[in-house]
Amino acid sequence: MTRPPTSPPASAPAEASTQAQVPAPPPDRPVVRADSRVGLPELSIVPDGDEYVVGDPATGQFVSLPEIGVVAIRALSADVTIAQAAVPVSAAAGEDVNLVEFVATLLECGLVRSLDGVLVGPAAPARESRWLARIRPEHARILFGPVAWTLYAAALCWSAGVWLVDGQYRPALEDVLFYPDPLVCMAVLFPVTTGLAMAHEVWHWLAARALGVGARISTGRRAFFFVLQTDLAALWSLPRRRRLGPLAAGVAFDALVLGVALAVRVAGARWGIAPLLDRFLAAIVLRQTIVIGWQLLVCVRTDGYLLISTALGCRNLLDTAKLHVRSRLYRLTPAQAATLAGTPPHERRVAAWYGPLLVAGVAFLALLFVNYWVPAMAISGAWIGWGIAGAPWGSRAFAEAAVPALVMLVQFLAPAAVAVRDRRRARRGVR
Repeated sequence: MTRPPTSPPASAPAEASTQAQVPAPPPDRPVVRADSRVGLPELSIVPDGDEYVVGDPATGQFVSLPEIGVVAIRALSADVTIAQAAVPVSAAAGEDVNLVEFVATLLECGLVRSLDGVLVGPAAPARESRWLARIRPEHARILFGPVAWTLYAAALCWSAGVWLVDGQYRPALEDVLFYPDPLVCMAVLFPVTTGLAMAHEVWHWLAARALGVGARISTGRRAFFFVLQTDLAALWSLPRRRRLGPLAAGVAFDALVLGVALAVRVAGARWGIAPLLDRFLAAIVLRQTIVIGWQLLVCVRTDGYLLISTALGCRNLLDTAKLHVRSRLYRLTPAQAATLAGTPPHERRVAAWYGPLLVAGVAFLALLFVNYWVPAMAISGAWIGWGIAGAPWGSRAFAEAAVPALVMLVQFLAPAAVAVRDRRRARRGVR
């Protein structure tokens, strides 16, 4: 999912002399001086409320700046020294500004390509695969025009209408066992659901492609679940309204699959359909319903959260809401209090009513974990252990226990592996 732009401590030129210099950097970090010349990448500058979102779409690095910060960016782009660029910036601000410190902050945020002719910017992102690069924006737009969005909305409304009118099509947990042999159910559903999850992310990617911006699919973690995710950070180079489509694209795909599966079931009940196919489609309906419901959770970075946050003009609503709730329950640390105080007033106001939704969502996840996930894993683990211990090696009974054991092991280890990877990346300062 998309990554909100950061608000660095010194994101705007600070009041000071143009000759002021930042503290000595570590040996491996270039020194920013008043006589330095700065090379900036092709930065996008997009108005966003009272501020501007400035960043490099190629690397996905974005920051939030006031208007004077944009003036500084444009002055630095004129191939002059920092001291020379500070002259028009100070005139616009009506006071001296510390442009050296501002450039040091841009450098820390990965928005400086070169300093005094030496490359210092972040490494170029990995190139897209050839088959993805062949998909042109005008081709992707077919899937996200007015007709397509009407179809997605109609599929969702159709599904809700079917459930309201005829209860036999409402999903139930037992629908996952569409075949008498659980091993067959798992062997079929695991690749199918994995493919649907990948298609969900590809739909995000296609929607971004339709707008001419890049995206990257990777793995991640939401609470205790392993997920595929699409980095849509480059959407910050677009106006807020245009960001909404790519954020909603994944749920649109899920709604389409849900509607088609239900339509085939309803048509099959009238004109005839193989019972096995009907039960398989019921399993797909269950899966799609769970996925759409999950995306509506607002206590983690789901599609629903990102849509709400973007529509309300917030940049990091979840973290702001967490700090707001913590400030009501505990005493914030000085760093946390400074972070909350530095958040835009509009976002703090939204966080005030978003906080109860966050608490309710966390409570729901805790209930789900304790009452469903842990018992399901415990019962499945006991059944698997009994099957492996009591079945001859290589027999069908052994396979019926070993295959679910492998799937459970992946479900346990994948989120932990992602958490370890993300922690290591955070220590190295890598996305």
